[in-house]
Amino acid sequence: MSQEFGLDVPSELRRLYVGNQVMVALGHGPDAAGRVRALLGHTDPAIAGPDTIRGHFGTDSLHAARSENRLINNLIHTSDHAAVVERDFDIWYGRDQRHLLTPTKPTGAPHGHNTPHPARPPAADSRADLDPQT
Repeated sequence: MSQEFGLDVPSELRRLYVGNQVMVALGHGPDAAGRVRALLGHTDPAIAGPDTIRGHFGTDSLHAARSENRLINNLIHTSDHAAVVERDFDIWYGRDQRHLLTPTKPTGAPHGHNTPHPARPPAADSRADLDPQT
């Protein structure tokens, strides 16, 4: 992936996310990935619709990121499709946290939504898969 972007992606991911509090939210059901991606908007917040999460809350742009030779400071990430969810989850949280991928019973939240699981990514030195030396 680093060669594709021309960046040290593991270092960029550490810069953006390590040590920051994050939350896991899971979408389930028919075309869950597509529905979630529609809510999030385009990966580039500068061109995401104003009625999407990235368009409303995003503060960066692909143009600015490329001109500064870095990844977009994107406030939210989603897997491209269901087949890569476990891979993405393992990168962010580690295989030992996969239990968070199991849907919980509804908590009475509106419209059958479950309360997201709060999670914190591991410390920078505990993630061998984000180490560019490996």
